[in-house]
Amino acid sequence: TLADAVPQLIWTNNAAGKAIYFNQRWFDYTGLTYEQSEGPGWQAVVHPEDEYASGRRWQEALKIGEMFDTEYRLRRYDNTYRWFIGRNVPLKDKDGDIKEWFGTATDIHDLKTTQQALGESEQRLRVTMESATSFAIITMDIMGIITLWSKGAELIFGYSEQEISGKTCAVIFTPEDRENKVPEMEMQQAAQEGRAMDVRWHLRKDGNRFFLSGVMAPLLSKGTIMGYVTVARDMTQFRVLEQQKQDFIGIASHELKTPVTGIKLYA
Repeated sequence: TLADAVPQLIWTNNAAGKAIYFNQRWFDYTGLTYEQSEGPGWQAVVHPEDEYASGRRWQEALKIGEMFDTEYRLRRYDNTYRWFIGRNVPLKDKDGDIKEWFGTATDIHDLKTTQQALGESEQRLRVTMESATSFAIITMDIMGIITLWSKGAELIFGYSEQEISGKTCAVIFTPEDRENKVPEMEMQQAAQEGRAMDVRWHLRKDGNRFFLSGVMAPLLSKGTIMGYVTVARDMTQFRVLEQQKQDFIGIASHELKTPVTGIKLYA
């Protein structure tokens, strides 16, 4: 009764490894009868691609008398497959001899597919980050510790990902901005308003300053801030040209005012 009540597939094997008992969940999932299941047990419904590796490990467990533990796909009654984590535990007598094996299979299909989707998403993000070499893409945890550093960030700041990972983002700010708590204020603003502009002078690895223009946004999971991401670009050349333009306008304005002053005096 207890075995039929749990959500796992449960079976037992005799000392030689022959499956001799199955709970109701086994029959409901596989659609097999007892006669079809007796003997091979889970091996009768394991995915062909998982059959060799899982079968070899099961034989090794039988030989040395240690717990069998693996992941495999098991065929359902509708001929679809789901991922399970399977375990067979040897039950021994007081002399250490195996009397039988207790087996379970726990459905991990949803977790497996979620992990796979997450891995694919991370791979796409990584490819995007590696391709966008003109932009620095940086992710940080809620404490401002750098967790991801794109190729563009490496080219712009001069730090490799190995050098910068695990360090606080304050390392790329100027000493005066660190003293004025600018990194902390940017994260606070991003958390409260959804974004924070990062348009200021920053430091490269070699100590040289350059002008960065970017934006920081929070990374959310079900409404909870898990960290932050910054996307920025080196705008030093544009900043220098802008300053030169402003200087030129200032000088030209002064020069234009000089003859006008004389004319006014004559008038």
